[in-house]
Amino acid sequence: MFFVRKRLYEAVAAVVTFSITIGVFLLLSRHVPVWTAAVTALLVFGASLWSGL
Repeated sequence: MFFVRKRLYEAVAAVVTFSITIGVFLLLSRHVPVWTAAVTALLVFGASLWSGL
């Protein structure tokens, strides 16, 4: 039971991390060039992974 719950939490964390990254990209892509939005989204993704989210 513990391993199932741990895998579920890891899956939820992965979905949240990717959702934040995609949200940042979509928000910024309307106001700045696409490459700038992509680089910023990658930085946010790296920071999310580094923080353990």
